[in-house]
Amino acid sequence: MNANMKRYEDLVEQAAKIGSYENRHAVENILGEAAENAGATVNLEKARPVSDWESIFIGSVEGLLCTGEYNKTVCKWFATRGITF
Repeated sequence: MNANMKRYEDLVEQAAKIGSYENRHAVENILGEAAENAGATVNLEKARPVSDWESIFIGSVEGLLCTGEYNKTVCKWFATRGITF
């Protein structure tokens, strides 16, 4: 993992502490999908420089939260960590 992925790694570590299996699973899925999208954008598509990985990751998380398919607790978990939509 590169230095741009520090925030992702921190969030994954924090998500592991969520007590509710359903909410933890939802948060981990969001983090995984967003990381996959950021990785594809910078590594496969070469559409953005690697230094943009974190901003693409955060934007992807915000985009996933905008779908409305996640409960208030999941959205609040991200909001308390500065990621809102």
